[in-house]
Amino acid sequence: EEKGKRSPSFPPKEKLDAVLGYIVEHPGCRSTEIIAYTSYPKTTMERCLSCLRKQGLIEYSGSKKTGGYHLTNTPQDNEKAITSQPEKVTENERDTIQEEPKVAKPELENHE
Repeated sequence: EEKGKRSPSFPPKEKLDAVLGYIVEHPGCRSTEIIAYTSYPKTTMERCLSCLRKQGLIEYSGSKKTGGYHLTNTPQDNEKAITSQPEKVTENERDTIQEEPKVAKPELENHE
């Protein structure tokens, strides 16, 4: 086994994000469109699609000739997968994050 080599079945995250991002912006797209957009070799793109399907993020629907790739029906999970950058937090959310319940510290008992 050569050092530094990646598993051939698991593409890098940035490539998965690029393919998933394209599907988000172009629901029903075909693999040839994704290849044209990303300029990835066909095998790389197929591994990305396979990995995203196994993760339950995308699905292929329709016939082989007219079908295309879509996000699955779990938008919250898809949203988390798509955003590789930290989420923006609104002021209200920031306030609720800072107002976490304080845990009472147990008082030390005096043993005399």
